[in-house]
Amino acid sequence: MEIRKYQKKDSEALHKICIETADQRFVKTDKQQEAICLLFLDYYLLNESENVLVLANEKDEACGYIVCSVNPDLFKVENKKYAKRIMKRSFFLGLFAYFQNKTAFKLNAKYNCGMHMNITKDYQGKRYGVLLIDKMYQNIVSLGYSRLHLVTKNKNTRGYGFYKKYGFTPVKKCSFGSILMVYNGK
Repeated sequence: MEIRKYQKKDSEALHKICIETADQRFVKTDKQQEAICLLFLDYYLLNESENVLVLANEKDEACGYIVCSVNPDLFKVENKKYAKRIMKRSFFLGLFAYFQNKTAFKLNAKYNCGMHMNITKDYQGKRYGVLLIDKMYQNIVSLGYSRLHLVTKNKNTRGYGFYKKYGFTPVKKCSFGSILMVYNGK
């Protein structure tokens, strides 16, 4: 397994991973799948691809990824556009995007370096998430930043337990019961 920088050839595979790891209630149609990718992936691939890392297997196939934004101003401008596109594909996901963006804009301005990570089921539970975060943290430190933040669903999820064990600290509750977590390094 290798963790490497994103390459354009990874785009289709990362979209599949984004859809596969999403809450399946919200990816039943092609439009919903497009909306999920607009919501959680496309901004990073198109605007901050230098902050996208890919977990690749021995055949160089993407099995997971981590994305991070270090440009809160660009994130805000572009994600307002994405929210409109999402709404056209799924009213519910568009509404979610609106509330998520309000939260994300504030968090990015305060904490910078908002991240999101997905790994296919076959590769979960094998410490690849730890390696992806380690590598992304090294990346942001090299850019002059010292902390990562993310929003996870709630305390009853596997993700919450993973991030807490890694060293992320819960900071506050956000919309829809989700929780802001911040990592300040080891």
